[in-house]
Amino acid sequence: MLLRRRLALVGLAAVSCLSVVSPAVAQFKDSTGSIHFQDLAPAQKIEYSAGDGLTRKIAANFCGLVIAGNPSSTVPMPASISVDGTPFNTASLPVFSVPSCVNNVLKEPRAANFKDATGRVVLVGRTPGIQSEVVYTGVPATKSLTANACGYARIGNSVTTPAPANFTYLGSSYSTASLSTNIPNRCIDGNKFVYTP
Repeated sequence: MLLRRRLALVGLAAVSCLSVVSPAVAQFKDSTGSIHFQDLAPAQKIEYSAGDGLTRKIAANFCGLVIAGNPSSTVPMPASISVDGTPFNTASLPVFSVPSCVNNVLKEPRAANFKDATGRVVLVGRTPGIQSEVVYTGVPATKSLTANACGYARIGNSVTTPAPANFTYLGSSYSTASLSTNIPNRCIDGNKFVYTP
């Protein structure tokens, strides 16, 4: 019984250091360099873009073709891509149609890499089923986050996975170094709290 009372007092002391928070700063970083978004709706999904090398894993089809599509419906193929570390100048590739693959054989032979009329880059002579790493040079990678029950989301920062130095969110560009440094709000059982020293 005495132990329960002591634990209750410790819990009460911890909660007393927290107070209900006023509206949050939109984007900021904490002392560890993690980036916080604290003005969202609960469970809201957001997207941000960062870096300059969108990367995709693409498996070769049964005929050994790796077909790298455009980065997105609104972003055309960049002038340069890298496949498994080998750079390719997409602008200099000849334009051909992609032949059908019937019984693991191309209906029309293709001896060299090419692109099709839509801009997709097609690499020939690959091992069927094996993935290649395609890096779209100069194209930012788009990533998504989901806010917690309080409308908070976070881009973590660590030695192995550092936070981006620059990112784009809702059409605006941000430098992580220029973000204000704040103590992030807490979310306890769906209630918003902020640390008060």
